[in-house]
Amino acid sequence: MEIIPAILTNDPRELEEQIRVVQEKVSRVHIDIIDGVFAPEKTVEVEALFGIEADSLFDAHLIVKEPADFVEKCIRSLVDRIIGQVEQMSDQFEFANKIQEIGHEAGLALDIDTPVSKLDRDVLSYIDLVLLMGHKAGAQGGGLDERVFEKIKELQVARTEV
Repeated sequence: MEIIPAILTNDPRELEEQIRVVQEKVSRVHIDIIDGVFAPEKTVEVEALFGIEADSLFDAHLIVKEPADFVEKCIRSLVDRIIGQVEQMSDQFEFANKIQEIGHEAGLALDIDTPVSKLDRDVLSYIDLVLLMGHKAGAQGGGLDERVFEKIKELQVARTEV
């Protein structure tokens, strides 16, 4: 298990400033990219990462409709790990394959209300990580929803069955 600081902002200058602050303390930073469709918030677009100089590795958490459509932009930025919300994804394997073909890490994310059974069992052994949201995707400042602990147990069981 790894804990990675997440940045959720709609201001490109704030994004760069927050990256500078956290990269001194961690090796990886998680950037939420929200299109305003899946979740009501709208954040910076992937292009905001173009040209940022940083020593950290980056996750792009695509909280968007059809995350596979955003993969090419992520590849052109500092992002080396791309995580897509399954709720708005038409094909989990296609998403993961598109990312891994170019050598990046691929992950799938489940919103707090989405059951673990929504993950395609065949893709579990193929992806690099599963992100289980501890609160509603796109919400910030909320507390941890303890239902995530049961989902962690379910995911552990599901991974052993693959």
